[in-house]
Amino acid sequence: MKATIEKIIRGGGEILLRHFGKTTSGDDKQWKGDTESDADRETERYLVTALQRAFPGDAILTEEHPTFTESKNGRLWIVDSLDGSRNFIKHIPFFGISIALAEGDRVTFGMVYLPLQQELFWAVKGSGAFLNGEKITVNREEQIENTVVPFMPHYYHADRKHVLHISEQMIKNGIWQFNPGFIVVPLCYTACGRFDGAITLGVSVWDVAGGNIIVEEAGGTVTDSGGKTWSWRSDLQDIIAANPILHEKIMQKIIR
Repeated sequence: MKATIEKIIRGGGEILLRHFGKTTSGDDKQWKGDTESDADRETERYLVTALQRAFPGDAILTEEHPTFTESKNGRLWIVDSLDGSRNFIKHIPFFGISIALAEGDRVTFGMVYLPLQQELFWAVKGSGAFLNGEKITVNREEQIENTVVPFMPHYYHADRKHVLHISEQMIKNGIWQFNPGFIVVPLCYTACGRFDGAITLGVSVWDVAGGNIIVEEAGGTVTDSGGKTWSWRSDLQDIIAANPILHEKIMQKIIR
């Protein structure tokens, strides 16, 4: 399965690279505050068609088509054909593709591809997480001060008071915060130890499903803002990801 998804996701990356630097505008999506471009639509059509051919009978959930019918086998592909749409349209070189597989209530596989960086992250439940074939793990940072933790609230869906509270607490505790414009990189970079953690509020399941399992399989902890195990079935996602020790400190000092 991994080889099949890798071929599919790399094909999607080729489509995005053909469009990158040429797309200058996008349409408002049904999810207020997001945008959609021709590159987004073309890539999604390719990914959906390829998945349907490779895995007939499986259901597919995408950002552009967020409704689906449960499959008889209980398998669901969760696809984000272009995470970082605004970056893409603005010619900012940070965007990616995410594909995850949910079986029943659990996500069991995730793959994220960053075509410009040529970085392929993936994880299989119980088998670890990998970057370009090398096994990865979260870092061992234990002190919260001077950590690098991207903070990515969706400014239309997230609770404004909660956003301001978290931002203020991050400043007070000396955390380096920034918003890179999409969530897949902070999650994957947390998984391989480049970032110390990631916080996002009010995003959708296609934004985080692939990255979340990669963090978990890299030894990290991923919960919602209440400290509960995240579920792909939630309409909007609040995600806190970090190594287990730092995650607990973030929850205590930043979130609550």
